Amino acid sequence: MRKRMKKSTKIIITVAATIVLASAFLFVRFVVVPSELSYWNGQGYEYSKSESPDHKYEARMYVIYGNSFSAFKNRIGITPVGAKNPKRDKTVYLQYNDLYAQMKWLSNTKIKIGKVTVDISKPNTYYMWSQHTKKAKYGPNGDTDVSEDD
Repeated sequence: MRKRMKKSTKIIITVAATIVLASAFLFVRFVVVPSELSYWNGQGYEYSKSESPDHKYEARMYVIYGNSFSAFKNRIGITPVGAKNPKRDKTVYLQYNDLYAQMKWLSNTKIKIGKVTVDISKPNTYYMWSQHTKKAKYGPNGDTDVSEDD
């Protein structure tokens, strides 16, 4: 016959499992997926680029391949036109697992990526999926504008 586990043993196992799971979550959140956009500057493989209407900036779209913890990410880096090293860019957009991301310049400083609008002259509008998933404001067409125009 099987012996029943004591109640105290079940509690100890439950607490230990909770600690292990919480530690794994925190490791992934803060080590595997850094929370600062600047961490991603210069990373990825370029697959698209677009010049601003005033021909001052280039937006380059990169794919960053994932690992066993995450899928790929799309990154937009901004550089001045004619930059000698385009990998020395400023990341303004990072989206997790967006296979069909498209970018379009709306003005000399605003760029629309999918349903997100970013103003490259205002760092508070830069987009990182992990920081905007709950805060995004959705417009009538489902567009997300993270710029501070109000």
